[in-house]
Parts: sequence; structure tokens; C-alpha cells
Amino acid sequence: MKQNEDFYFDCILGFFILCPDLINVFLKELKND
Repeated sequence: MKQNEDFYFDCILGFFILCPDLINVFLKELKND
């Protein structure tokens, strides 16, 4: 299942790289709670 974990990690890493603005908004929402 190690390959599956790497797949999810790549997806998350790509999400952070491609959607930094969305990440910032999401983090701000978490801090507000």
C-alpha cells in the first residue's frame, strides 16, 4: 500500500502548489473556528 500513500501525497502536494490561494482561505477559515 506504500504506492497508494505516495499517490495521495503527490495529490496533496500538487494541490498545495496549484491552489495556494485556496489553501490560504481554507487555513484562515480553520483559524477563525
